[in-house]
Amino acid sequence: MRNTSNEETEITTEDTTAMNSDYNEVAALAYRLWNERGCPLGSPEEDWFRAERELSGRHEASAATA
Repeated sequence: MRNTSNEETEITTEDTTAMNSDYNEVAALAYRLWNERGCPLGSPEEDWFRAERELSGRHEASAATA
């Protein structure tokens, strides 16, 4: 996203594609983590937040080596 001169936020097609990609990546990892925990009922945010943390760490490590 980028700010325009009048401080409104403009979302581009590229931004939307990146957000969808990030969401799908987190969702896929969260689902895998949930399966690994035996598919328990309740607390889906536990797997979602863990997936976000793991992917954030991977992306930061990747950026640091680039």
